[in-house]
Amino acid sequence: MVHAVSTTYLRFEHMSPPAAGMALLLHASEWDSAASARSFFRAYAEVLKNKFNQVEIRSETEDQLIGHGDTGDFSLRISGALVQAVEGVPSPASRAH
Repeated sequence: MVHAVSTTYLRFEHMSPPAAGMALLLHASEWDSAASARSFFRAYAEVLKNKFNQVEIRSETEDQLIGHGDTGDFSLRISGALVQAVEGVPSPASRAH
């Protein structure tokens, strides 16, 4: 059984175009072991790969997943028992407008 020791979620709303009204999600969780963190990391990676209508995986390694979905760029990283995720970052192309 996996156990989270601590979990923090933050949600911010973009106020400026072109992302106005879209959410920026930040997540960090510390797990009781590196194995538990790895289990959560793998599950979260599968969610990110499947939650969007369109998804582009830009980089995927054993310790990180970086891509772009319908709501912007995302990244997922693991280091030991810590998992961190960011979703909804406006892509560089949309920030240039």
